[in-house]
Amino acid sequence: MEETSGVKSFTRLAVGATPLGRLSKPLILGPISVGLNTAVDLTIVTFAISLGRFLRTNPRFHRNQRLASGVGMIGLGTFVAFGERK
Repeated sequence: MEETSGVKSFTRLAVGATPLGRLSKPLILGPISVGLNTAVDLTIVTFAISLGRFLRTNPRFHRNQRLASGVGMIGLGTFVAFGERK
């Protein structure tokens, strides 16, 4: 029976029989996957911390954020005021 889903096909290849048995590949690939995902998450957190510090101390960012919030609120108010009534 041929699988049509790419994920199922990949899973079948990744879990296929090996000399150590069917359980060896998931036991090896699982921790590798978790380790790589954790490394990427920690990298993103590191960049987010430095970006957060920069944005907290940047007065231009705060001014532009207030301006964007005000424009958004005016836009929402205009939409509600002139919106279609039923």
